[in-house]
Formats: sequence, C-alpha cells, structure tokens
Amino acid sequence: MEYDAEMQGELEAWAGELRKLRIEVGSPTLAQIATRAPKSRPLSASGVSEAFNGKRLPTYDFCMALVRVLLIYQGDSAPYRDKRLAEWRERWKRLKQLETNQKSRRRSARVSATAGPPVSPDAGLAGRMLLSALNQGRALEISQLGDERWTGRRTVAFSPDGNFLAADCGGKIQMWDLSAECFPSVVTARSLGARSDRSIVSLAFSPNGRILASCSPGGTTRLWDVRTRTQVGRALTGQQNLHTVVFAPDGRHMAVAGDHVRVWDVTDPTQPRRVGKWRNHPYTTTATAFSPNGRLAVALAYRKESAGVSFLEPATGETADMEVDWHKTPAIALAFSPDGRYLATASEDTTVRLWDASTRKESSGTPLVGHSGPVSALSFSQDSRYLATGSEDSTVRVWDTTTNACISAPSKNHTEPIRSIAYSPDGRVLATGGGSGMRLWVPPVGPGQREADAAGNGLW
Repeated sequence: MEYDAEMQGELEAWAGELRKLRIEVGSPTLAQIATRAPKSRPLSASGVSEAFNGKRLPTYDFCMALVRVLLIYQGDSAPYRDKRLAEWRERWKRLKQLETNQKSRRRSARVSATAGPPVSPDAGLAGRMLLSALNQGRALEISQLGDERWTGRRTVAFSPDGNFLAADCGGKIQMWDLSAECFPSVVTARSLGARSDRSIVSLAFSPNGRILASCSPGGTTRLWDVRTRTQVGRALTGQQNLHTVVFAPDGRHMAVAGDHVRVWDVTDPTQPRRVGKWRNHPYTTTATAFSPNGRLAVALAYRKESAGVSFLEPATGETADMEVDWHKTPAIALAFSPDGRYLATASEDTTVRLWDASTRKESSGTPLVGHSGPVSALSFSQDSRYLATGSEDSTVRVWDTTTNACISAPSKNHTEPIRSIAYSPDGRVLATGGGSGMRLWVPPVGPGQREADAAGNGLW
C-alpha cells in the first residue's frame, strides 16, 4: 500500500536504525542473514531487503526474527533475552499503529459514502466486529495476544453461543472471552493444555458449550471444562496420527479420527465410554464430520488414493453405505451444512464439491474451482447459504451455495497455509488459523446487502 508522508517518514527512520544495527554487527549480506534465520521463522533475502530499504512494514514475527539474527552476528548467544528487543518491539508497535490509523482514515472516507445506517457500537459482538473492521479496513489480527512464544494457531473454534473463541498455541489452548464489552481492544485470555501435547490439530466445543475437546497428532485426546479451564476425566489414547475431533449434534457422541476412527459416548464427560467396533483397515481416514441428523461421515484413502466417503451409525459403528470416486485425490476436509442439505468435500486436487446430502449427487454438477493449492478447511454459515474455504495456497474464499459462485476475491492476510476456518454462530465473523497466526474477518455476503459493499472495499 502507499503510505502518507508521516508514515513514510517514520518507516524510513525505522529502516535507518535497522541499517545502522546491520553495520554495527559487521554488515552481513542478505544471503547470510537469510541463512542464519531459524527454520521456524525463515527470512527471505527479498523481504530483508525491503525492510532495510523501508519499502513496507514487515510483520511482527519477521521484524523480531530479523533483529534477533542481527544480534547473533554481534555475538549475542541468547538473543531472545536481549533487552534491546523491547525497544524494537515498541518501535514496531508504534509504526503499526500509524499504519492502522492511516487505513482507518481511508476507510472512513469510503464508509461515509456507503448507503445504509452505521453499525452501532452497542450492537453486540457481530456489530462491534463489523464496525471495527470497517474502521480499520483489514482483517483483525490477534496473533500477538498472549504469550509471544506461542506460535501456530492452526485450529480455531467458536463456542455454540459465540461467547468464546479457542485456538491452539503450540500445544496449549488459548481462549478469548468475546462477550467482553471492550472487545477487541481488550480480550480476556486464559490458557490450558498439557506439556506432553506438542501441538494440537483439532478443537471442538460440545453442543451445550460446556466441554472443549482437543486432540494432538501424537494420539492424545482431552476434554476440558470451559468454565473452570481444567481437564475433565482421563486422557483418551490408543490412536495415531490424529487430525479431527467432532461432537454429534446431540452431544452424546464424540468421534476422534486418525489412522482410524473411534467413537466415544461422552454423556458423562468424566468417564467417556468407547462405543462401536468399526474398522477401516486397509484404509486410513483423512477427514470426518457429523451430519445434523447424527450420522458420521468419514473420508477414506488407500495408499494416498481416494477411496470415497463412508457413512456410519455412531452408536453401533456399523457402516451404512459408502460412496466412491468423489475426488481424484483423498478428501482432506468435510462439512455438513447446518440445514442438512449439503455435504461439502475438499481435496488435495484443489477443488471443493457440494453434494446433495440425501441423494449423494453433486448439487452443481461441477466442482468449485479457484484455489491453487489443496483445500484444507471448510465451514458453512449458520444459515447454510455461504461456504468458506481455506487452502494451502494461503487464501480464503467464500462461496454462495445457492449459485455456487465465489463472492470474494482471494484473501491476502495469511502468508502460510490455512489449516482451520470457522464461522461464528451468528455468521457475522469468520476466524481462520494457520502457520502465520489467526485472523478474524467480516465475511462477504450476497449482493444487495451492505456488508457486501464493506467486504468489497479491502477486507478480502
């Protein structure tokens, strides 16, 4: 984006200080700096060059990683504890605030010309989120809240009442209280988790919102009391390569999927009881989802080739039926629309397909095409009209299920693959998670509605 004179002047001064630090540590080349960067936060030579030249403000993670690498060249054996990091952190925050203020002024000029009444600050979470996004002209980035050492936030989940948002933070779970009147400027955040869980790949709230389930790829599933933030009952083990945990609509059953699927009766969450004896050998499971009527859909693969989707009765584990050849490659995400009409499947072949859940026939006749990488996350809006998709191409798209048309341009706020996506219960907020952090969006809607105008002015 083009900066105004004030922002450009401050950015050039900041870049000058960065160049000065580079000279002080021996003037390493761009290639040398990129080589010394940690694998968890790579630095491209082109990105480093832009930072030194003051062409644009880099992300917080990029900025701090660059400063730490320069401190290493100065002989600092523990750059993470260097007191100078606090100064650079404050400099970046000051620049970010200037950038935000500039976007806000430009947004205000556009919003003032938009027809329709303004959104009231007292309109609840959705209204405040919409107003904030309109004023800032961007997706809300909350990747810096909480402990800055926590990275990832690959999976996100809203509570059924919309009051809480949960995300993984490097083996821990962080929860935000979205009901606070001052959100998003101040957020109540608490963490929970176990030291043995190095990462968390899936989160799910129970339908009554009292229990949060988490699973880690190492094979551990845990249940948490949302109110007390404590673990409920014992950890569930015995599976490998876990990727999904989901609750049935009635809250009685919970499915955990990895190399195979296990279904648990969690009527008493303190004593989960395994039910059914379904076996999927020689297949492996790649995705799973409960339909509104309680049937469990499981995507299967055989030696990295698609083997279709199987439908199970969770109480018995019996296979009801199985569909094949839905994708050329395994489906890696499934989602039922809340009204039970559609089943969406996403695949490594970069396509999304919408199926009539009753007839199992493709509703549009053609796949939803637009992503350039495997589609890894799906979420329907509560009214079932919109389907949001996240991809390993780092973009988010929103589709109108009544027309099968994409109603959003590819997002550009993530720089790494998107692993999780979730609509808020009221459908007015969209959360996305991936390696580059977590974002909150005001999703676009169909033509003729004011939110669509807002979304078309830079939110996507």
